[in-house]
Amino acid sequence: MEESNQFNVVPILSFGQAIKNIFSKYATFTGRARRSEFWWFQLFNFILVFVASLLDDLLGLGISDTGEGVISLIVTLALLLPGLSVLWRRLHDINKSGWNYLLVIVPLALCVIFALVQLFVLTILMAIVLVVTAILILVWCCMDSKQEENKYGLSPKYLQVSEDTVEDESVPV
Repeated sequence: MEESNQFNVVPILSFGQAIKNIFSKYATFTGRARRSEFWWFQLFNFILVFVASLLDDLLGLGISDTGEGVISLIVTLALLLPGLSVLWRRLHDINKSGWNYLLVIVPLALCVIFALVQLFVLTILMAIVLVVTAILILVWCCMDSKQEENKYGLSPKYLQVSEDTVEDESVPV
């Protein structure tokens, strides 16, 4: 019996569905996440941090000259783990390891260390590497899901249609 390569595309997640899905998997680093889930969370994150920053300014809760405040710091810390986990699962969706995020973290850490010890040439070099790797991660996050099942699980976007379900009239093809 030959395996079918037909797929049904699951409709795009709404904003509410994506946020609900992310918080139900708050610290889950296994499985896969669709593009819509990832990007809706990025919008949600931006809006919450923006509103928190406004509240910090209005209430005079700033703790630094750069605009950070108590509320925005709490919101950022609360959204850090779900943001990291959805990025991890997004990389899984395109069949990349979540550990590829270290491509950004390592140059960032080295950039900070070199800046603190005033090795400016190395700081600039690491900043360039950081920008290049951040662009790479951004491009990966924009890529479409892999249709087939990979080592991280079934595709949340593409449901494979077997020959048995093609014959069944209740499943649209």
